[in-house]
Amino acid sequence: MYDMFVSPWAAFAKQMSSSDKPAGSGAKAVQLQRAKTSALIKPKDGIFGVVSDADLAKPYDVIVIGGGPAGVAAAQKAAFLGRRALLIDDAKCPQNELDLAFGAPTGLYSKALRDTAKHVDVDLLARMGLDEKVIWAQVQSSVTKLAANNALTQMAMMTEFKIGYLRARAKLTGAADALTGVVAALKDGTEHTIASSCVLIATGSTPTRPDVIPFDDTRLFDSDSIATLTFLPKRVVISGAGIIAIEYAKIFAKLHAKVTMLVRGEATSSLARIGLDPHIVKGLLDDLAESGVTVLTNTSADKFIMPADPTDPDDPVTVTLKGKEGSDTPELIECDIFLAAMGRRPTTSGLAVEDLGGTVDAKSGIISVDDTFKVAGAPDGVYAAGDVIGPPALASTGVEQAKSATSVMFGESTEDKADVGRDNFPVGV
Repeated sequence: MYDMFVSPWAAFAKQMSSSDKPAGSGAKAVQLQRAKTSALIKPKDGIFGVVSDADLAKPYDVIVIGGGPAGVAAAQKAAFLGRRALLIDDAKCPQNELDLAFGAPTGLYSKALRDTAKHVDVDLLARMGLDEKVIWAQVQSSVTKLAANNALTQMAMMTEFKIGYLRARAKLTGAADALTGVVAALKDGTEHTIASSCVLIATGSTPTRPDVIPFDDTRLFDSDSIATLTFLPKRVVISGAGIIAIEYAKIFAKLHAKVTMLVRGEATSSLARIGLDPHIVKGLLDDLAESGVTVLTNTSADKFIMPADPTDPDDPVTVTLKGKEGSDTPELIECDIFLAAMGRRPTTSGLAVEDLGGTVDAKSGIISVDDTFKVAGAPDGVYAAGDVIGPPALASTGVEQAKSATSVMFGESTEDKADVGRDNFPVGV
């Protein structure tokens, strides 16, 4: 089965709303922030992602699998066209909690943290005598507010356009010559077979987690689990040279952490490979240097020596480094947290795409589609958009792809058609 949001917003929200009394200075202030956060993620009498049996018994025009920006855009487009739409998403939170990731790109946490870092002067607050726990609680509270605002807005639009929203795991049903709909498995173990003329897959992607890194999501994170960070780090090591790695390097530098980036090759060539213009590459690297970020090229993490108590931020993680022969790579580096931002993989397992004849690349997990976003080899009515079809894997392009696919499946105008292929879209603006 697929995991739509391995992104741990639910764990982050639980951490922020926990009733456990924090120890140490600033406990009352931290508790106050947690209470405010709890009110955001648990609206009074709020129940999310429930559809009546009577509604599920009626055939839909389209079922969208995935609650990210592409999935929500597809469902809304179908509603605009007067079609009956159902969105199914496997949210990782209780039925009475708002899913902070709903309708949001995978980079929502980084964007919210970036915005917060611009407005929260950590150095000034520290000089004023505020405890680090209080400062970090304020940062997290601000991030949660931004995420909750986005999720609530998307939920309101779903209600306004009468789009069904079901929290469940879904897989395609039918045969190689005919789609019949999906089977949706609810958290309580019950299943619903739901009929639909069309299905659009927009289940997004998850971070790659190299075996060499013993991820514990306490001190060693990927680009999703970093959302569960529980303290304000002073030393951060980031492995990767892509947009996500650079973004987090800038964010943590803004939060007054000492940031070191590990790049396996040359920084310029690594950035050029993802499609960036050489002038932009130079500008990015110059900006990192001006922000105080150290970039170690031809360097990768080799081994990790974990602290005796991973929950103690004062006890560092020691990373032994491996560099190119003849390089001046240091033997080791100490840090409070290590972030691996080394690419993402489409979330396509458990969808039964191949059972209906659809083509999914065994190595990459990418679903093959034609220029109308119809899944190659699958029966009519099966479409895919967003990260699941590969590069450029951007929220903005995924939205356009999803809208185009929805127009095509119903024979409507394709003025908003987006061509498949990374070269037809900007990598970043």
